[in-house]
Amino acid sequence: MRDGKPMSMKRRCQQLLDALAKLWRAEPVFGIFQRADLAKGRLVLLASFAITLAISVSMGIFSYQNLRATRDANRWEKHTYLVIMELDNLLSAAKDAESGQRGFLITGNLKYLAPYHQAIGNVNIHLDALHRLTRDNPDQQQRLGRIEPVLRSKLALLDENIRLRSTRGFEAAREHTMRDLGRQTMDELHGQVGQAVHQEKRLLRERALLERTYSARNFSYLLGANVVGVLLLCILYLFLWREFSRRIHNERDLIANRDLLELQNHELRMAGEERQEMEALIGKFSDLYDFAPVGYFNLDRCGVIRAVNLTGASFLGVGRSQLLGRPLDVFLTAQSRPAFLEFLERVFENQGEKVSGEVVFLQEVFAQVEGVASVARDDCRVAIFDISDLKRSEQERSRLEDQLHQSQKMESVGRLAGGVAHDFNNMLSVILGQANLALMDLPPGAPLYTALDEIRKAAERSADLTRQLLAFARRQPVAPKVLDLNRTIEGMLTMLKRILGENLQLNWQPGDGVWPVRIDPSQVDQILANLCSNARDALGETGTICIATQNREIDAAYSAHSAELVPGDYVRLSVSDNGSGMDRELLAHIFEPFFTTKGAGKGTGLGLATVFGAVKQNNGSINVYSEPGVGTTFSIYLPRHREGQQAPPQGPGEPPAEKGQETVLVVEDEKAVLSMAQQILSRQGYTVLAANSPGEALRLAREHPKEIALLVTDVVMPEMSGRDLAAQLVRDNPKLKLLFMSGYTSDIITHHGVLDEGTHFLQKPFSRGELAAKVREVLDRR
Repeated sequence: MRDGKPMSMKRRCQQLLDALAKLWRAEPVFGIFQRADLAKGRLVLLASFAITLAISVSMGIFSYQNLRATRDANRWEKHTYLVIMELDNLLSAAKDAESGQRGFLITGNLKYLAPYHQAIGNVNIHLDALHRLTRDNPDQQQRLGRIEPVLRSKLALLDENIRLRSTRGFEAAREHTMRDLGRQTMDELHGQVGQAVHQEKRLLRERALLERTYSARNFSYLLGANVVGVLLLCILYLFLWREFSRRIHNERDLIANRDLLELQNHELRMAGEERQEMEALIGKFSDLYDFAPVGYFNLDRCGVIRAVNLTGASFLGVGRSQLLGRPLDVFLTAQSRPAFLEFLERVFENQGEKVSGEVVFLQEVFAQVEGVASVARDDCRVAIFDISDLKRSEQERSRLEDQLHQSQKMESVGRLAGGVAHDFNNMLSVILGQANLALMDLPPGAPLYTALDEIRKAAERSADLTRQLLAFARRQPVAPKVLDLNRTIEGMLTMLKRILGENLQLNWQPGDGVWPVRIDPSQVDQILANLCSNARDALGETGTICIATQNREIDAAYSAHSAELVPGDYVRLSVSDNGSGMDRELLAHIFEPFFTTKGAGKGTGLGLATVFGAVKQNNGSINVYSEPGVGTTFSIYLPRHREGQQAPPQGPGEPPAEKGQETVLVVEDEKAVLSMAQQILSRQGYTVLAANSPGEALRLAREHPKEIALLVTDVVMPEMSGRDLAAQLVRDNPKLKLLFMSGYTSDIITHHGVLDEGTHFLQKPFSRGELAAKVREVLDRR
């Protein structure tokens, strides 16, 4: 202090600068020498750096060249090892081939030829490797040219021995072997390979010596560089020690002035920190208001915005300055504005109490609003919370629950329909079979012929109904094939036009490059026939039906709106019409079996249920879009098949089944079905062994003196399954052919209704012709 007044900060800084200037002006001679020493030190450092850099670059160049030469020598040394190893492997493969053919010559067992053929393949592999490895060595290439004919000659002798053993027997092969040509050839091969290995070992010694020479030279370079580096480090250390000692002495003179400078800096820092704390506190409260996760608004009694935070402005998508003076309700949907005005009235009526409500902003943004009026009741504070994600989650959960309930309902109906069809098929098999047998015994003009024919037709229609039930239940047996959907549909167009009639127009729009799918072609016929029949009934007298295909890539976003579609590649098959359409209530029931809007006697209600079952059986999905008075579109998504494509078979129908004389064992626990099948096959000329149980079938098979050609068995029986029975009989008779039959496909012989490859299956009920044709087909199959 001076004169009782505190010294100002500006004056203290000026005193500090004056003291430093005085110190600099003092002892000018010392300052000159100091600058001269500094220049000399810089010169020494620069010279040391230049020398070090030159030595380092030189040593680096020499070391790099020597390292490259060492690496090349090492690579050629490894190359020589590879050539020697391949020569040894080639000789070993020739010996393995000779051992394999010797085992076949002795035993005649073809399994000994497996190692022989494997050794022949290894010989070719090693020869190719040797040609590639010796491209740099003309001598070895020439020697390899002499080895290969000898090797081929040896392999030809082995092939000739195998051929003689296979065609003329052991003695002929032995006589050919005793000529001693194989041993001579093998000795010559040993000699040629040994010379090649000897030459490669000589190269190996030369290249190893070269590598050691380069390694020793490289060590000398590195040792010299290290010695020079150590000397330079010692010189630099002495110079730096002298320089640091001088600087430490000079720094002691500055310590006295540091305390004064630190004291003044501390006073300045304290004042600055107090100011920063005040600014930070103000900014913190401002940030808490602006960046809160809730939009805060200050509104007057009419809902006009007086103030808003940044979150509220961002929520409305408008700058804060542009919101002031605008009513908040202009950002709401028309349906939410009355609710918002009623919310404001309640806020001002309930002074000091929080009032809540829900509104919807533009772009379908759902929000919860909470407000409190001020004491003067001329404005209010309103907080807005975005609850759009919560609302969408609730809607999505409701939609998924509806889909789950519908899927569970369809699955339950499917299981019931499948069980009914299974029991009904056994009865229909007897009715249809006995009617066919009776018709064979009656002339067409007989009084009972017409009645029996009507019984047969009614049974066939009933069988069609059970097949549709099984298709819906996904228990109908199918034989899927990889096919081109466009080509399959084009083959159906003529049949579909006959279904639709002349007044309706069929528009076919095939997609370009449609991916292959794996599905039973008969199911494609079934799907399109049912969809086109429904479209025809919806159109009436005139209209257009459009069938289209295209490739679709389903991503996760699209899959989220359809629980049955997983992301992946699909082929979309759509059938559209411009008919009467359907409302939302009708769409909820269209896939239920026996549900129909047609009059009595005009529909079974199984058409769309059959389509649904066929699509699900092939891991597909079906969607329906319809509007009353506009039309309907069915979209079927079938998974893309990524293996080879197989076109659906095209050709005429099968000819009538031929008769036969083979012995057939029929096993069926239903006596009526067993009797009917026995009569049909007996009339076809077969010798039929009928068994009512698996145990009886095993007994008949043991006691029958002749060979049984075919087993026709039910799948599900009391004692054991048809597959287990077939396995026991095949062990005793490997040539026995198998034909399974059932009212529905059991998991014993199928996977989810899809027949295993090579499994023959006959669906109940079957007619006389179907049974006879299937038996003949299985017997004639190689």
